[in-house]
Amino acid sequence: VFMRFWLAIAALNGACAVVLGAIGAHGLGAGTTDASRAIFATAVRYQFIHALALLGTALFFPYFAVAGRGWLTAAGLAFLAGIVLFCGGLYVFSAMSIAVGARLAPVGGTLFIVGWLALFAAAFTAPKRR
Repeated sequence: VFMRFWLAIAALNGACAVVLGAIGAHGLGAGTTDASRAIFATAVRYQFIHALALLGTALFFPYFAVAGRGWLTAAGLAFLAGIVLFCGGLYVFSAMSIAVGARLAPVGGTLFIVGWLALFAAAFTAPKRR
């Protein structure tokens, strides 16, 4: 169940990143500044990267015992929350000039770091017995 859930979340995030990348390249309003477009592009790039991180989290799950699976779950949750807060915040800030979006980004960025550290911790847990 875990593997399919995170695989689905990774796929949805990858698809959303493609759609949002197209919107950023072709659909943002004529009054959008170059700085706002660059911020939007940063959000797309980080969403793609972390969609792949979620994919890796899903694919590695069957190879870990209980402790490792806990760390993988923590990583997946941190990556997902990071996408929502960091990327979502930057999308809102760059496309709608809503300042609260920019204030959410550092929290999301911190969650990305937490996710990568959780993967690091998973690497030191026992593998699943065969």
